[in-house]
Amino acid sequence: MAGKVGSGDNRGDVGVESVNNVIAILKEQITLGQADTDAIRHETDLLKELAIDNGLIEYLVSGRVHDQRKIDRSRKTLRRRSSTHERMGAFIDEGGLGDIAQQLEGIRSDCALIRTQIEVLVNESSLERLEQRMKAANDQFAMQLGCERRRIQLATRSCSLVLARIETASNQIQSRHRSS
Repeated sequence: MAGKVGSGDNRGDVGVESVNNVIAILKEQITLGQADTDAIRHETDLLKELAIDNGLIEYLVSGRVHDQRKIDRSRKTLRRRSSTHERMGAFIDEGGLGDIAQQLEGIRSDCALIRTQIEVLVNESSLERLEQRMKAANDQFAMQLGCERRRIQLATRSCSLVLARIETASNQIQSRHRSS
């Protein structure tokens, strides 16, 4: 790991695998007192390039390796858009990678909260639909019950009329027997 940081092929290989090497070399040289200001600035610029790409921020935060082609495309885009690079570099200089990691964590928390709220809304709407179905079933049952009550009332009246006729007929038969 000796030698100037970022020298040789390392400059052209600004990928996920080189991040740990860059950091390790830089730490070692700072510890040994060998890193000069230009070397530190050069390696910091490399890390800035890596940090600008969202996939690499994710890598630095979580340690997950992302698609190298995506990283290479992002790096080429960054080289074409130097103004974006400068703006993002300034942003990173002001806040540091730790702040970016915190912001990403905040975004993750917000996403988790939004997901929870959506699940609650879905569950509430499911409950609402269930309540509506139960109410509709209850209304239908009440209507059927009302119809059955009316049928029972009509049947009761019919039975009363039949009983009255039977009673009248019985009285007539009894009066005929008495008279004869």
